Amino acid sequence: MLRIIFVFLGLPLLSQTKPAQFDPREFLSSKVIYKKRASFDGAPQSSAVGSPKGCKPKFLYMVARHGTRWPTTKRFDLMKNLEGVFKNRTNYEKYPWMENWELPFDEKDGALHPIGEMEMTMLAQRLHQQFPDLLGGPYSKSKYFVRSTYKSRAIRSAESFVEGLFGDAQVEVMTVPKGKDELLRFFETNLEYKTKSKEHKEKFKEWVEEAIYPSIVKEIEKRAGFERSSLEPWVANAIMSLCQTQGALLDEIDRGCALLSKQELETLEWMEDSYHFFLKGPSENLNCCIARPLLNDLIYRLEVASKQLLDSTMENVRLHFGHAETIYPLLCLLGIGSQPLTERILPFPMVTREREDRFWRASRIIPMAGNFLATLYDCGEGGGAPKVRFSWNEQIVTGDWCQETECDLVDVVKRLKQRAESFGECGGVQGGSCEARIV
Repeated sequence: MLRIIFVFLGLPLLSQTKPAQFDPREFLSSKVIYKKRASFDGAPQSSAVGSPKGCKPKFLYMVARHGTRWPTTKRFDLMKNLEGVFKNRTNYEKYPWMENWELPFDEKDGALHPIGEMEMTMLAQRLHQQFPDLLGGPYSKSKYFVRSTYKSRAIRSAESFVEGLFGDAQVEVMTVPKGKDELLRFFETNLEYKTKSKEHKEKFKEWVEEAIYPSIVKEIEKRAGFERSSLEPWVANAIMSLCQTQGALLDEIDRGCALLSKQELETLEWMEDSYHFFLKGPSENLNCCIARPLLNDLIYRLEVASKQLLDSTMENVRLHFGHAETIYPLLCLLGIGSQPLTERILPFPMVTREREDRFWRASRIIPMAGNFLATLYDCGEGGGAPKVRFSWNEQIVTGDWCQETECDLVDVVKRLKQRAESFGECGGVQGGSCEARIV
């Protein structure tokens, strides 16, 4: 069983809020900021475990989700509609802030938030402390490869990470146009997944609007003084979005979050966790299989680096910045944290509703700035073979490909290839096959 401990970032609070019996900011699912991500006891922090005896780190391969961002235009518009909803109340005694309330930020279409910039800068600085020989600079294009998706939040995340390493150095960030990025946006280029994902989203939306939102809006009506049956189901989604945005970005829990009980927050978190599990996780093989191009690239780069350990001009670092849809399928394909499905509500596979027993919590799998790191070690001085270690959100992780903190690269590669092949066909891909392409 995978054991993980997470390290909280020392980010400053943006404002002071009223104390609560529970912290709503820990129930924000995939919108949780890095320092509030879910944790597990047991697994060592990667920074606390030195290099294997007789080994030196020689190559790093990182895949990260962008840092904390502003809401997308779609989410902004959803929350903006609450202005009209709140004005229709006749009793403002309990929640006086709702009178004349306006959304307290402008539309920024998912751009990286300053918290996200800080998350990436501090992650880079911690990794620099851990790997000073590899990340100590100065920057060289031949030593450091940086790639991002075309989205501005991912590009800015890459830039913020690089700034944490090299300050104001001019660093080239590679991007690929929309619809053509098979490495980091394979969820767009895999045609079968793209079609199924669209269908699954619609079905899930219909189910949520019928089975989840109505009971929650009824409670909100009672709690906040709305007329009975005056709120439509979408209001529950909008208020949860407001809670997620204000709780994560503004550090406020006395507005949107105050309109939801702990039980309702747990239900909405469970619903969103199930959504990500259903669309991106091990609910079906295709969700995992689509990450093969990325896993193939990881294997290929590790093998190439292992053959160049004595070459002083070898590439030392490859950094990739993508999205939740990038890292979730990769972790699924690797088998990190796999556990049997414990609950199923037809027609959807759902994660268990018991929060403490739910491994596949989005706040654990894909928090903002979530990251995966593979480290290749040269163990030649001790007469040993090259070894590789994997970490996830700065915690060492293991799988059926390696039961120790690190293992021989040859053995890990063999088992990873076998694991990828065990998923079978992974759908049609724009421009070719996802089986063995290096992109």
